[in-house]
Amino acid sequence: MHMTKMKKIAGILLAGAIIPIFIGGCNSSSSTVDKGEGTKDVQGEVNTGEKKEDIVIAMSQSLTTFDPIGAGSSSLQDQMVYRQIYARLFATDENMQPVQELADSYEKVSDTEYKFTILQGAKFSDGSEITAQDVAYSLERAHQSEAFATLMSTVSTIEATGDYEITITTTGPSPALLQALAHPGASILPKAYVEEAQGGGDWNSPITSGRYTVDEHIVGVSTKVVKNENYFRPDDAAQNNSLTFLNVAEDSTRTILVQTGEADISSVFSTADYNVVESDEKVTLHEKAGTTIQYIGFDVTQEPFDNELVRQAVAYGLDREGIMSVATEGLGQVSYTVIPPSTLGHLDDNPGAYEYNIEKAKELLAEGGYENGFETTIVVFSDTGKTIATVAQGYLDQIGIKAKVEQYDTSVRMDMFANHQCPMFSAQWGALADAELVLPRLFTQGAAYNWSHYNNDEVNNLLQKARETEDSNERASIYAEAVAIIDKDAPWVPVYVPNAYALANANLQGVTLDGEGLMNLHALHY
Repeated sequence: MHMTKMKKIAGILLAGAIIPIFIGGCNSSSSTVDKGEGTKDVQGEVNTGEKKEDIVIAMSQSLTTFDPIGAGSSSLQDQMVYRQIYARLFATDENMQPVQELADSYEKVSDTEYKFTILQGAKFSDGSEITAQDVAYSLERAHQSEAFATLMSTVSTIEATGDYEITITTTGPSPALLQALAHPGASILPKAYVEEAQGGGDWNSPITSGRYTVDEHIVGVSTKVVKNENYFRPDDAAQNNSLTFLNVAEDSTRTILVQTGEADISSVFSTADYNVVESDEKVTLHEKAGTTIQYIGFDVTQEPFDNELVRQAVAYGLDREGIMSVATEGLGQVSYTVIPPSTLGHLDDNPGAYEYNIEKAKELLAEGGYENGFETTIVVFSDTGKTIATVAQGYLDQIGIKAKVEQYDTSVRMDMFANHQCPMFSAQWGALADAELVLPRLFTQGAAYNWSHYNNDEVNNLLQKARETEDSNERASIYAEAVAIIDKDAPWVPVYVPNAYALANANLQGVTLDGEGLMNLHALHY
């Protein structure tokens, strides 16, 4: 991981830019915040001389739900919380590869059978034992869910075959199974609690299995989790007492809060603030090559985007370099393909042969029956999405497409996509290392995150073919062929892969990033 050390810069921030922030009922409008443990300075110390044990994380949005397979649970910000409070059979390392967590051992019995043994004596946060029945129930729930069924598309059955043993049978070789089991959607919860929460519709007091348990949740404001004393791997327990996830939607405000010490780290850093923090010795900017695709998508079932020529026209009409230079100060990698370099099956070239070419874009529009252009809407659900859409708006205008930009809260995102209310949209997707966990979720009919409503029988057949072999080279070749078809069909116009950043107090230790952003929050400490 690359870390850029910052130096001090004076006169950049206006005092009036600090806004009141509420954490657990405490109001602070200055550069310090009292959390009942003394006043923290920007070095992570309190006035008692003790180290600060509550790590405040400035997030770009608030937690949607404590249900790890609930509506909205695909949000990277939600999943960051799930990874703290819920255990899985496997976690992931910095390279997004699976490592054992609740799984004590596992065995591939055959191409269609896997056995997993969980740690004996592992407990939930309420002190009850984690059993194979709880694990099998949680995994089967994910398997049957609309949101995560495609993660386990090769799974046939999930059964508790002993007090501490789970057997999973598959339709064939499943080389991505362990990675699927490491996804936050495969989080382990008590069966009894889930049944009660589902029955009453109340997920606000979850019984957890991870390193933390929930202390307080203020809807739209903050979520505080505290160290789970029952966590089953004491040698890898939390190195802090608690984490407070603070909802701070405005990009520059998150930066200011870290600079002033009111937050210890920002999980989403806007590169617009790069020069602002460049010389500030109080903070460190952590950076890693990204695995998230920023893209413009279309609902391919709706006119005029049911016309491939129109979608291809947009692909030629957008200057990816220009958009990235505005959205990230040029800090990232332009992309012409729907999966990032970190994912199996990535194509290094430009399979759709797209380049910024206004005349070509106009020709395709005319060929598609839209010589005079048309009007449309670009729907967004984040500030980054809005920035990208606004810049794209200018490029589209040059080829005759008049687009207005509308921003909505993420809580309505899934309903809007399901109801075909997003003719064009600006979005992002954090891609896992195996294409089996990416392409079927995004580009097969009926998949919850196929927001483009795209379907291509040739792609479907290739994805099935890739499931029938464990040879990584053969799988990579098959996925690359599928990606080339998708890129040509253009349900998305990939724009760029941003670098992953986290801005932290310079004295904060244990900061780790993967390609999607901040991870291993349990290791954060002063």
